[in-house]
Amino acid sequence: MSLLAGACLAAASCSDSDEDTKLPSPNFPEAVSATIEAGGTYTLEIEPNQNWEVSVPTATAAWFWIQDETQKVWTLRGGAGWSPALWNGALFAMRIGARGQSMVNLKTDNTGQNPSAETERLSVEDILNGGANDYNPAAHLSVGTSSAPLDDTRTRFNRSHMASLNNLRKLSEDYQLSSSLTWGYDRLASDRAARQSWYLADGTRVDTEQESAASCRQQLSARIALKANTERFYMLEKLEASLAWNDLRAVLSGSYPNRQRAEAPAYGIENDLKYIRRTGTRSLTVTSYLKYLTRPQSLDVVRETGSQRQTIADRAFYMNHNAAFGTQAGQFAFAFKGGVSALFRGLVTDLTGTGLGTGAANDLSAGYAGVYLQPGITYRSQRLRLTLDLPAGYRRYGLHDRIDGSRTPAGIFTWKPRFAVKWSPTGHLSLSASGTVGRDAADDSRIGNGAVLRNYRSVLCGVNEYRQALQRSLSAGIAYKNPIGGVFASLLAVRSWNDLPFLPAQRFDGDYIVNYYVRSSNRVRSWYLSGDVSQNIDALNGQAGLNVGYNLSGTELLLEEVPASYENSTLTVAPRFNFRFAAWVNTEYRLEYRYTTLSIRGREPDGRHDFNQRLTVNLVPSKKWVIQFTAEHYYSQLSADRSKHLLLADASLRWKINGKWEATATAANLFGREEYAYTTFDGVSSSSYRYAIRPRNILLGASWKF
Repeated sequence: MSLLAGACLAAASCSDSDEDTKLPSPNFPEAVSATIEAGGTYTLEIEPNQNWEVSVPTATAAWFWIQDETQKVWTLRGGAGWSPALWNGALFAMRIGARGQSMVNLKTDNTGQNPSAETERLSVEDILNGGANDYNPAAHLSVGTSSAPLDDTRTRFNRSHMASLNNLRKLSEDYQLSSSLTWGYDRLASDRAARQSWYLADGTRVDTEQESAASCRQQLSARIALKANTERFYMLEKLEASLAWNDLRAVLSGSYPNRQRAEAPAYGIENDLKYIRRTGTRSLTVTSYLKYLTRPQSLDVVRETGSQRQTIADRAFYMNHNAAFGTQAGQFAFAFKGGVSALFRGLVTDLTGTGLGTGAANDLSAGYAGVYLQPGITYRSQRLRLTLDLPAGYRRYGLHDRIDGSRTPAGIFTWKPRFAVKWSPTGHLSLSASGTVGRDAADDSRIGNGAVLRNYRSVLCGVNEYRQALQRSLSAGIAYKNPIGGVFASLLAVRSWNDLPFLPAQRFDGDYIVNYYVRSSNRVRSWYLSGDVSQNIDALNGQAGLNVGYNLSGTELLLEEVPASYENSTLTVAPRFNFRFAAWVNTEYRLEYRYTTLSIRGREPDGRHDFNQRLTVNLVPSKKWVIQFTAEHYYSQLSADRSKHLLLADASLRWKINGKWEATATAANLFGREEYAYTTFDGVSSSSYRYAIRPRNILLGASWKF
């Protein structure tokens, strides 16, 4: 069996001259054919209790046939347009045989799409683990092209390419070996302006900036995996290596004109092993995760008054090994999980040219080694489910600062019991509640008290100390569902209190904003409320719904050594409608209204209104024609007396000429709008942004299958 769909790959460079489960043994029927929707999965029944699943990447149209013998099927897809010159193309090929399968995926684009996004993998196991088997430290540098809260295709001025090769080989009835090699290239340009206001005790400070930036990111990754799925056990062993290069150049004017150049590569290798053995009502799961990561990075800033340089050498080795045993006795289920974890990290940084009155270097080794236990019990009946989890652990931390010769050991116990209850008095109604309290492990992301220049004016100073936060939360929810009546409703409320061991602080030092921490208790309080209701409307062959959300958080920081208590809140109201007025007409409408406020003790609250709405109309006059119209309206309140409207419209046409040919035409930003503006609140400051958006453009495309 073969599967192929879509067309071309272009060369790329980062030079300054650029402008811009177990597989069954198949017993194929005489002939089967089907069409897979982009981003979907189609299941083929080969024999009773023997199904094959084929998934197709998002944004890839695909056709496939299964016959007695392997077939070669092609689909070539590409497009070109103007204002400015545009292109996109894709080639997707899959071959499936009795002993294995292979897939090739090639894409190129400069229309705002991101081909590399298709290479990002998130398995069911990743979701269930909640990221426990991974280590992704926070970035040191805060530079790069940014985008507005619009669809990426509106603000991405790109030149992107992607190529991937995937193979799967069936070694035996129970074992299979897979491999993949992926390369991605993404060159982005951005044009934005910003106005930031800090609300100080003695007045308001306002800074402006205009940024023109270009970034070039390349990534090469290789992966090999061995899977066993036998009657006795399941095993998955994965080894992956990743090399990423990310370069940025930016020119800024405004309050602090400068030129920036950043190089932020990251190289890593990781191994992930999972083994599951089940006997009756008992199961044993063993997992092992190892990762090594190195990030040699640098930032250069050139001003009229001089230059600054930040160098960073960050290396880390992380491991997490555990075993879990589960059993069931009547209506009770018991789970026991225990393991060991460790982190070894080296950080060397050096900052020159700033003249800051603080340490400008780090040279330290840090990390921990620990053990943990996670026992749990669950009771289930027809109407009631009770869960109690009692995780606990111990970590021994160490920190060696080679600059001052100090050593800072720390032993920390972690504990965080959690209970949850769910009661379903009827088949339509369910009520739930949960609560947790305890102390997690210490946050090691802020280790290193030497100054690090994150961008041209933001400096971060961490702490050489390990301390825990006390976390508490309560939640309650109610849900109602009546599929026959087409009514669905839910309500959720979450209240949390977190006592942090450090108080964030901020001060202005010449051209720089210095962020640091003070050892002091700091309580973060938050409310989260969410409600959703939907109703089928048979008369209109559709559905109407409404979502309402409210989020409130409050804390304290030191601003210019003056305590400042503040609260941020957001109210969201989002109605939606989806109607089919006729067999060939479908309409969807969505609106999202937001009201955000910033309340600082001693000052009048500051609020902003904004909303966006989207209308989509799909017309299918015949099996060969599909016509789509889309309109979007954005309203942003920039200040107390300034607001801005933005109206965008797109249209597309798809014509299935015959069984082999298909033609498309797309017109984007029909009104020729040039920019989008909005305002946000961040702590005790507000920021107004203006982003350039892609101009009016037309793209013509065609696809051919053979």
